[in-house]
Amino acid sequence: MSFDLVRGNTSPPMPITVSVSGAGVDVSGADSVQLQWAKPDGTVMLTNLTPIDPTEGEYQMDWSAGDTDVIGPHIGEVVVTTGGIVETYPADGSKIIWWVNPSVTDLVDDD
Repeated sequence: MSFDLVRGNTSPPMPITVSVSGAGVDVSGADSVQLQWAKPDGTVMLTNLTPIDPTEGEYQMDWSAGDTDVIGPHIGEVVVTTGGIVETYPADGSKIIWWVNPSVTDLVDDD
C-alpha cells in the first residue's frame, strides 16, 4: 500500500486492513486495535484506530495535529489486544510505510 500526506495535513485518513496473507482478519472481539508507529525523528506513537468493518479487519488512521509534522518515511504496525493477548500485524515482520511530504511553504526559501 502506498500512502502519502503533506506536512501538517490531517486528512485524508489512512486505510489499514489487519490481514494475514492478504485476507482480512476478524478482530471485532478485540479490546483495542492500535497503530504503533515511528516518525523519522525517532518519536514513537501509539494511536487507536477507527473501525470501518472490524469483521474484515478494516480500520483507518485518523490524523491529529502534530501527527504529520515530520517530513519523511514513517513506519508502523497494528497492535491488537484481546483479553490480555497481544498480536502484531503484519506478523511476517514487514511494516506499514507511508510518507509525509514537504508542503510548498517548506520548499520556499524565506531569504
